[in-house]
This record gives sequence, C-alpha cells and structure tokens, in this order.
Amino acid sequence: MAIKNTELGGTDWTTGEALVFTDINDTFNACRRVVAQVYTGTGFNSSQFNSGTDEQDHEMDAITAANLSGGTYLKISVTARFHARGFSPAVPQSGYVQLKIQTKEVGGSYADSLAYKKILECIGRNSSSEVTDITSCISFVYYHTLTAGEKTNGVQAKIFSSSTSQGSLSGGSATNVQTFIEVV
Repeated sequence: MAIKNTELGGTDWTTGEALVFTDINDTFNACRRVVAQVYTGTGFNSSQFNSGTDEQDHEMDAITAANLSGGTYLKISVTARFHARGFSPAVPQSGYVQLKIQTKEVGGSYADSLAYKKILECIGRNSSSEVTDITSCISFVYYHTLTAGEKTNGVQAKIFSSSTSQGSLSGGSATNVQTFIEVV
C-alpha cells in the first residue's frame, strides 16, 4: 500500500484512518538496515617500524543495486587494533596509522570517499632516548552518501590502511578485527 511516515518519504497517518497491515509492513521495510558485508580478514593490515610507509588495501565485495533499494548511505565500520610508537632522540621520530576509504559504482573507477585520516599517532619528544607506545582497539565509522550511479549500478568499497615510521625506532600498525558495511 504505502509508507506511513513523512520522515521516511510517505504520508502521515490521519485521525480515523484504519491500520492496514500492508501500510505497516511498507513502513517497517522503509526503516530496514541491510548488513551487506562483514570482513574479518587481514587484507588491509599494515605495519611499519623502520623508516618508511606500508600501505595495504582490501576491496570489499560489490553490493548490487537491488540490495541498495531504499538506502541513502553506506555505513562503513572498521574496528581494528592500532599501534603507534614514538621515539625521542635528538631529532624526534613519530609513528602513526591512517585509514582511507574509496568507493565506485560497479563498472566504474575508484575515487576517495574519505581521504587518509590519522587514527592514531605517537609523537616523539626531545628527551633522552624515550620510547612511547600507544595501542588501542578503535571503532571508526564513516557514512558514504550513495550517488545516483551507485544506486542504479551497485557500489563497491575499498579500505586502505597506511602505517608510517619517521625513524628507526618509531612506527605504527593496523590490524583489522571486523569491518562491516550496512545500507542505511
């Protein structure tokens, strides 16, 4: 029949209007969230602890247009163990970890939906050879707005991590625990 809520794109109930099961079902279906994918692999794990950068990525499975029906966003949630180390000799050395998310419509080319963002950083200070480590399990959530082309052709996401060391005793690492994508 019809969605009965203006915030979901329908009309509101009116006084005296009969509750019809098809209206209720349509309204509930408009509220649905679809968990399109859960990933627990190591594809985008990165680690660098000796001057340089290690970048890794993982391409998630394509989500078909049918599974995007009624959705406006992809909710991409990355839960990972992040580690950063800073070292403090005469010239401070920092270590940090970043995440980046790219998306594309199926058949198209990837583009940054979220450019690299630092998730964890440990900054070395000027002191006598002090090493500082920070380790944390962090859940990072990003909402990607679906384009018209993605809604029509389907969408695919690629997750990147980058770990950087600015010296011989600094560095960083990212270890995926669970990444999932919801259509909301």
